[in-house]
Amino acid sequence: MLKEDKAGDEHRKRQREGKASERAVQRKLIERLDGLVPVAVVGGRFLNGTLRSGRTTVQLYEDCIGYCKELLNQEPGGGRVGRGGSRQGSWGGGEAEMGRPLSVAGAELMEACLSSCTERMLVVDLPEWTVVAMSSRMRQDFASAAFEHELVMQTV
Repeated sequence: MLKEDKAGDEHRKRQREGKASERAVQRKLIERLDGLVPVAVVGGRFLNGTLRSGRTTVQLYEDCIGYCKELLNQEPGGGRVGRGGSRQGSWGGGEAEMGRPLSVAGAELMEACLSSCTERMLVVDLPEWTVVAMSSRMRQDFASAAFEHELVMQTV
């Protein structure tokens, strides 16, 4: 019985550590997203959140959704087209709040993909097929496996 308690304690400890690291990655990604998504001009909106822009996380998500929708409606020449072909936009000229062009580096995109709690992903080094990174979901799946818990630096 004592052996089972010890194994259960270790499992719970690994779960807590995994959740803590996942929250840290989420915070880092939210801070990065806050710098990339311009603040929408919304009447009656108060900016009293904890993010650098003054928004709450929910406001950031709302702005992100709105901005993505607006980018999808963008003409190839850079102008925005709304319903009926009228030009519109409350987002500024394609640059984030701090004057930087909107873009995401490959490393940031990779980090976002690997932080997924739903998708199982491995990053491998070719031609040896050596695992160099695992997604958060993949780590969760292997955390309670009877065999090797970590696939990083293993050959698949």
